[in-house]
Amino acid sequence: MEEETREIAGKDFQREFSSLLSSAKNRVFQLEMLEQYGQPFEKQFIEEFKRESLDRSALKERLAANYGFAPDWKGKKVEFSRVHIVSFPLTNFVRYRLEAYKILEEMGEETFFIEKQKFYQLPLPSGIEVSNFIDVDGAVLLQRNDIDKAKKECRVSGGKLIEEPDIYEKYETFEQRLLSSSLPLREFVDDPRVKLKLATVHHVCKECGSTEALVVKEWWTRGDEGNIQLFKCVDCGASIREW
Repeated sequence: MEEETREIAGKDFQREFSSLLSSAKNRVFQLEMLEQYGQPFEKQFIEEFKRESLDRSALKERLAANYGFAPDWKGKKVEFSRVHIVSFPLTNFVRYRLEAYKILEEMGEETFFIEKQKFYQLPLPSGIEVSNFIDVDGAVLLQRNDIDKAKKECRVSGGKLIEEPDIYEKYETFEQRLLSSSLPLREFVDDPRVKLKLATVHHVCKECGSTEALVVKEWWTRGDEGNIQLFKCVDCGASIREW
């Protein structure tokens, strides 16, 4: 069978995304690769989360509205699984997103997490691209992202819709590997590293311009060489090493 793919412009991506999801009959799988997305509505809720004043009711309404339709995965008996790639310490976005995922699970989604190092050790079937993607009943929608460093935002620049059975079979194989290697939300949130509250320091990130960072590790060197510190940006997750 001839490969069926279609390129999608950025402005049409959300419409295609919502249309594909609303048509789901049996199964949905979504891969989230970034530790920062920076959508305007999320910035508001991240700040509320940091202040420990998150409005769960307003967040639930916004998450549902973001689909473009009322998600009723349990009622439709659609199996929805999502895997998010993370690294420690967690960025502010991922910490906030844990609360959002708890709400999405009430809507019928199941969320799993895999550490970045473990993810890149997984065997990848030949002939497939790995980026943020969603798989709905045999159709795979790949997402291309552009990071606007000045605004700390992720913009969808476009994507590709793949509806070719042989290619889809490879994505399905990869998805099963991901799920079998990931932790469900209820187990992930019990990890001591998730619960640990870390103090931030003033440090300008060269990747996104954020002025907050976490000290991940510190090494002392011999003589007068001083010490080495490893920082992680709380917004984009970039690692910075300084002597």
